[in-house]
Amino acid sequence: DRFLLWRGLSYKYIREKIRIAKIRSAIMRPRGNYFLPLFLSEFRENPEIFFSKLAEFKPHIIDGRPTVLAELARFAWNLPAEKIPRPRFIISTGEVLTPAARKTIEDAFGAAVYNLYGLEEVSNIAVECGKHNGMHVFEESCLVEILDENNKPIPGGNFGRVVVTYFNNDVMPLIRYDTGDYGRILPGVCDCGLNTFRLEVYGRYGGFIEIGSKKYHSIELEMALRG
Repeated sequence: DRFLLWRGLSYKYIREKIRIAKIRSAIMRPRGNYFLPLFLSEFRENPEIFFSKLAEFKPHIIDGRPTVLAELARFAWNLPAEKIPRPRFIISTGEVLTPAARKTIEDAFGAAVYNLYGLEEVSNIAVECGKHNGMHVFEESCLVEILDENNKPIPGGNFGRVVVTYFNNDVMPLIRYDTGDYGRILPGVCDCGLNTFRLEVYGRYGGFIEIGSKKYHSIELEMALRG
């Protein structure tokens, strides 16, 4: 919801007018006429019917895992234009969104992909804005820290373990919950003007490579080679 609230839409308008199609592998609770739950099994069993339901619903937002969205995108290339849904936004969540997957999805559906970071244990943590330069942390709901191997905070811009303290759980508070992910807090303020911490997440930590007396994460090497 905050993804849309930051764009100036009211909460009432979002709940009543924005059509959201969520693609998941597990059962979801119903949320009214403007919410369409779709299951990956439906696509695997009959992709034509799956796309017909999606196109008929005319979602403003399609929400799913990047690997699933990329699979849908590859199938969509073989469909007539009128059978391909044209959402305003696509939200990728649950897995690492690679540049290749982002381009595949955007080219097929004609909409920008926004990366959303969340955990089942914690809820949503951060989401991209239109600048697509890191994910804005939901600071009113959680505190995100980057720690080293000795559980010490790392200055902004450096890679480390992503840990989260979540504020909105009175039953079982999670303090410095180790997400198992590896990332960093980006320095500076986003060009969009929203003054929050921005998070980049690169998936599971581990896989360090030793060169001389120093250790480098495989993702750091990948980014250096890519740049």
